[in-house]
Amino acid sequence: MTLQNHCAVTRAERIHELIAELLRTENPVVVETVSVRVLVVDDNEPWRSFFSTTLLKRPDLRVISEAFDGLEAVQQAQQHQPDLILLDIGLP
Repeated sequence: MTLQNHCAVTRAERIHELIAELLRTENPVVVETVSVRVLVVDDNEPWRSFFSTTLLKRPDLRVISEAFDGLEAVQQAQQHQPDLILLDIGLP
């Protein structure tokens, strides 16, 4: 395994740990400066906006982009390389 691959795996594991912690606690205390970069994808603009606004309240989550359909989601994911994608599975 190359050093670059090891670093990517280590970051992915840490992100997984942070998400698990977020799900376990209502008001988690994050002592690290690691932020999970999120892409929000939904064709319903009010719902997408609600998700993004809600996530912005969390210092450990950072919405880096939004998309309204599958094609735009793929383009945004390639461009921004998010750690997490919140995706409506019923997209057009």
